[in-house]
Amino acid sequence: MKRTVHFSLVVLLSAIFMVSCQMEDNRSVTALKVGLLIDGTGNPPRRDVVVLIEGDSIIEVVQEEEIPAGAVVVDASQQVVIPGLIDTHVHLGERAIAGPSQEYAESVYQHLKQNLAFGVTTIVSLGMDTDSIFALRDKSWEDAFGGARILTTGTGFTSVGGHPTQLGTDLPNQIDDPAQARERVQELAAQGVDGLKIWFARSSNLPPIKTEVARAIIEEGHLHNLRVFAHLNTAADTRILVEAKLDGITHIARDPYDEETLELMQRQGTIVAPTLVQREKDLIFTKEKELFEDPVVRAILGQEVDELKETLANSGPEVLDRRAQSYQQAKENVMQLKNAGVKLAVGTDSGTNLAPMGLVTHKEIEALVDAGLSPMEALVAGTRGSAEWAGVSDRVGTIEAGKLADLLILEESPLENIRNTRKIVKIMLGGRILEPLAITQ
Repeated sequence: MKRTVHFSLVVLLSAIFMVSCQMEDNRSVTALKVGLLIDGTGNPPRRDVVVLIEGDSIIEVVQEEEIPAGAVVVDASQQVVIPGLIDTHVHLGERAIAGPSQEYAESVYQHLKQNLAFGVTTIVSLGMDTDSIFALRDKSWEDAFGGARILTTGTGFTSVGGHPTQLGTDLPNQIDDPAQARERVQELAAQGVDGLKIWFARSSNLPPIKTEVARAIIEEGHLHNLRVFAHLNTAADTRILVEAKLDGITHIARDPYDEETLELMQRQGTIVAPTLVQREKDLIFTKEKELFEDPVVRAILGQEVDELKETLANSGPEVLDRRAQSYQQAKENVMQLKNAGVKLAVGTDSGTNLAPMGLVTHKEIEALVDAGLSPMEALVAGTRGSAEWAGVSDRVGTIEAGKLADLLILEESPLENIRNTRKIVKIMLGGRILEPLAITQ
């Protein structure tokens, strides 16, 4: 399949690039003085250090007396710095208008700006992208882009008539034949996807993808050095695909895992993005209604706040009770994974109902703490763990020499209160300092 870049998207990308080039792009050395540095590795935080940055990348983390002469000093000595957050499960753009139009391209770019404004500097778009995503993906990793960086799996795999086709989308590859699946993997690899997505989901009465098809996708994907991710609902299905050497899981099981599956995931390095916010749904905001009045949230989300409030008004006690039961089981499963040494990442399924871009990434990190992770463990999941899940830990996810300078400057430490990840003073993307509220203007 040939990569197609439509004229309307080219016009939009040109406009984005021209606006972005107006941002400061100082290629000299920047010395970011940091009061408390949480570098995403899981190592203890460091106080009163300096992150040296040249161009878009980190050179070194040093002591203040080691600041080179002539460096541009940025003072965050009374603040906290963490890596930019990474969300491994996002659905970009307005699905109802998906296609080769400028309107759709603009909706994708708006989602990228919204993620960045909330401090989510890299996202993985899973399985619902049109061909036009590739040009935008490439642009997002350049120096002067104005939204979150993109990784994409292009179009994902399901059975004929399987989930999520009931949502009115024909974007997924609906395949019931292993040979056909391999051919499609080869086409996606030629397009330049960053991984592959499988919906191995038993949803309502919809037909699940055949096991032999899923295995063929994983095997062929690995032949092309592509990581393979799957939407899974049950512990039994998880076992099937982990045995086939699946790389990443996008939903935690609805029932407990058995010990053999946990041991296999840990041994193979399978990474799980639990997506707890999808189990909470209505509970996310009913437990914290004051979030709707937060001026930053309102400024970034705009009318989406009122739409969320209206949706929540229709959530009766029976619905909330079901959510609570499902969420409790999910939290118990997270502790199973943690105790077994299985690596965790952060993914949200944002862009779906009750999952506003960017904001729910913070809520997922908070939910991991609610499940029993320490704030440090949850932060590592949303930074290094997510980078490893996506296969880009050589570029992003931690504050170390050679990594892109994608950082968040916070008012207060999330180690004291995990909700402090939302208290963003400034965002650094590739060494450029941005104001959160200015990003979505």
